[in-house]
Amino acid sequence: MSTSITYKRGDTFAPALAVTENNVAVDITGWTISSQIRTPDDVLVADLAVSNRDNAAGTYTLSPTVDYPETGWPVGILHWDIQYNDGTVFSTQTIVIRCEKDITR
Repeated sequence: MSTSITYKRGDTFAPALAVTENNVAVDITGWTISSQIRTPDDVLVADLAVSNRDNAAGTYTLSPTVDYPETGWPVGILHWDIQYNDGTVFSTQTIVIRCEKDITR
């Protein structure tokens, strides 16, 4: 079962996230965090950068690099995941993004 979200193209994409285990914050000191959004055909839509990182609280924000502005995202289904490396590489489940056309510009 996949998680899905709806996103309006051109809106700011900057989810604030937290790493937890059994509802307890996980210290992410020393972890590498990578994340990308791709089309179902594996075309890169956005490479996401980490900011606002609080290692002890396990929190951070992801947002697209300037090379991949949200205004250029294709309308339709996109796939997104987050990969962590704490010495062992593991990824979240794939999140389906339903990217919709923005009506108000």
